[in-house]
Amino acid sequence: MKLKAFTLAEVLIALVVLGVIAAMTIPNITEGTRKSEYSARLKKFYATLNQAQTRAYAFGDYWDIWCQETGKEYDSSTKTTKEFAETYLVPHVSVLRKGVVNGKYTIYLNDGTSFYLTKEQCLHFFFDANGDKKPNVSGRDQYRYTYCPSTIDRSLIDAQPGVLIAYPWKTGKTRREALNACKSNPDTCSKLLLIDEWDYKNDYPYAI
Repeated sequence: MKLKAFTLAEVLIALVVLGVIAAMTIPNITEGTRKSEYSARLKKFYATLNQAQTRAYAFGDYWDIWCQETGKEYDSSTKTTKEFAETYLVPHVSVLRKGVVNGKYTIYLNDGTSFYLTKEQCLHFFFDANGDKKPNVSGRDQYRYTYCPSTIDRSLIDAQPGVLIAYPWKTGKTRREALNACKSNPDTCSKLLLIDEWDYKNDYPYAI
């Protein structure tokens, strides 16, 4: 019985087809994996900050009082943010290392993430889901959380003062409003993700 073998041309065509399929599916699989990883890290960081706030309160260190005492003026100085971090965060989170990076007092956590702070009327936490790795772009691997003192003008934010929230400026109260805000201002995407329980839905506007 004579066996029929594949010709070289047939083998090459099969390899090309497999290559095309791989080129189409591997990026989607990679992005899906990254989304799951970032989702878990965002959720963990949000919980970590809330736990740190609770633990600080137990020691009589109140975020609200600190925010009021440091004033309402813009202040991103290393001295101010380092003071807050060393008092309210470092004792209560698992820190890998910390120091000044690009003029910002930055804290690196054990899970490969990092964050730095700025102080305006509210306190802003800029979280990077993959640390120093690129792209370092808001809405893709960088996300913003905010803590506003109880004394802030409530007409300025779409959230309750005195609690840790996602970046609240002009994000509205509904998911549709949060999605539109995310599209126009990537800094607000953390609000959309919070509404979606830190899950990247199909309509999330940025590649991860």
